[in-house]
Amino acid sequence: MRRLQPRRPSQHVFTIVDDIRDDAAEAQLREALRGPKFPFDAMPMVHFASFVIFDKKALRRDRAKLVLECVIDGDVEPFLEQLVRHEVKSLFQHCLGPRKHETFIRYLRRCVTWPELYHIATPYRSVASIRRDETLRRQLSGALDPIALRQLNASVDRNAPGMPEWWWWEILEPWVAVGLAALAVVEVWLALSVPWMAHGVAARVGIGAGFVLGIPATLIGGWKLWASSSPVLRESVNETAIAVAVAFAIATIAVQLHAPRWIALPIAVIGGLASWWRVTEVFKRRTNARLSEMRVTEGESSPMADVPSALEKVDMPARDGPVVMRRIVAWAPWFVVAVGMTWAIDRFIDHSLGIVIFAVAVAVVDAIFVSILCGWPAGGNWTRWSAGTAWYVVFSALVALAVTGFFVLSMPATTLLAFVLNVVIVAHFFLQWGVKLATPSVAERQLITRADLEQLLDQEDHGVQNHMSALVPLPDERFRAWTLRAFLTMLNVFFFRSWLPDLYRGKLFGVPTVHFCQWVLLDNINYVFLSNYDHSWNAYLDDFGDNIATGLLKIWGQGIGMPGVTDLGAFKQYVRSVMVPHSQWYSAYPELSTRHIWNNEQIRNRLRQFDGHPEEFIVEALRRLSAAPKSLPGLLHARTR
Repeated sequence: MRRLQPRRPSQHVFTIVDDIRDDAAEAQLREALRGPKFPFDAMPMVHFASFVIFDKKALRRDRAKLVLECVIDGDVEPFLEQLVRHEVKSLFQHCLGPRKHETFIRYLRRCVTWPELYHIATPYRSVASIRRDETLRRQLSGALDPIALRQLNASVDRNAPGMPEWWWWEILEPWVAVGLAALAVVEVWLALSVPWMAHGVAARVGIGAGFVLGIPATLIGGWKLWASSSPVLRESVNETAIAVAVAFAIATIAVQLHAPRWIALPIAVIGGLASWWRVTEVFKRRTNARLSEMRVTEGESSPMADVPSALEKVDMPARDGPVVMRRIVAWAPWFVVAVGMTWAIDRFIDHSLGIVIFAVAVAVVDAIFVSILCGWPAGGNWTRWSAGTAWYVVFSALVALAVTGFFVLSMPATTLLAFVLNVVIVAHFFLQWGVKLATPSVAERQLITRADLEQLLDQEDHGVQNHMSALVPLPDERFRAWTLRAFLTMLNVFFFRSWLPDLYRGKLFGVPTVHFCQWVLLDNINYVFLSNYDHSWNAYLDDFGDNIATGLLKIWGQGIGMPGVTDLGAFKQYVRSVMVPHSQWYSAYPELSTRHIWNNEQIRNRLRQFDGHPEEFIVEALRRLSAAPKSLPGLLHARTR
């Protein structure tokens, strides 16, 4: 396989926003955008882009706005230069434009608006790498055609004659034997730890007899089970037992040497993680070996034998991945909170009452903050709170009081207590966001006209991808925008830049259909939501309602006319009423869904690991090309999904 050089540009999500001069300029701009498409396809760094005009009536302003949505690779400056080179000025000439003595490039730079919150489904991936992966998949299909995939599938799906199979007890037998051996060790430790002289003669005789009979019986039973088990099944159990024993020994030695907790705890954790990694590697290796045996029929070689030669015809893209420093920066806020708050609490650890009061105050402020996000107080009147929000604030305070009070009273005043209290306070702060509160009642639901709905429907479902733009009106109450901006910023800093790329692998808290989206506060009474997603709009909103309804409630809850998310049908009607059709929309890979992109990446990764590794790596790639072998029954058969 020929390896291509990697490209790892950073991704930027933003908008370019400016006011349109007047109604005549807006009409001319709309006419210009109905003409030829802007040449985003000549700009290789662009993932998605769109032009959307928000009229002054929806904005409740004197002028309409032009919004250019931008999702790009690399730095912003080269992108702006290419916009100028491709005559974007012909569109922005209808806006207020540059100030006196201001160049057009500086004008664009001034109009760049960064979102308060944005999501990327393909983190650390460039347009070029996504396209290369799709090319690889097609090349691989072409290279494997001469090997007769039908015959290969039949051979892969067929068990070899005489292939050994085991019952569940046979699989568990060596594990039970190792467990009995561990039990014998515990019995010996207990026998040595019992204060014999503190008991009477009868008690000493009874306890001693139990140990004398129990330890040999446990050892003999374990040995018999081990000896009667299959040697093949003993191999993986043997390696696993050694790994666990080594991790346990390391932890025991650290404790027995009376090492400080800040030394003993990391040693124990590292030993446990190393043991788990070793155990999983043993099971993967054994599973791969058995699957390889299953593919070889009597008198034949493995059907995978010709695959390496076919792969020599394929151009292997270089590995895409995050720059280490970029990932460190993304997780830095969590590190700052962990270290900074622990240090601060430790400084006042002797003032336990003050720490408890601080935790309760944080819980109360956070509960009020969440209530405001859900639309309270109704009408901006600070006396109009529901009974549910009042109970929510009280309950949050009581939980904070009970939990922090428990740890303060049950643990000594040490740095460990400071760390535990930090974890409790931060966890309680973020967990409160997951509460679903009722929203204020809406006097009259906002409905979309038939003409506007038809205009939106005309732009949807022309391919696997769709685009959505919405303008959500906020009440003219300054604290609404401040609260929403703070919430979106915290989401962006603590979750969307670290958890979603590295832990959720690009899924939007379980929603796998969103390529890129962003939330932009245009001013104190309007925010824009722009999204590029897969499949139909109804399925898209259903995914949000099923997976992250509480998050929707916090982000959309302050919108004028927002009916809440309990009735998903009413929420869909509301979203339709605030949607705005795009004037132009561009996608760099319109035929690929997020699942296609992730699948192509896994094919590349498996092919890359094939050199010098078991052939199961190549089978994983073939399975993703619909050449799927049967999975292997066993204790951990999910490993061969």
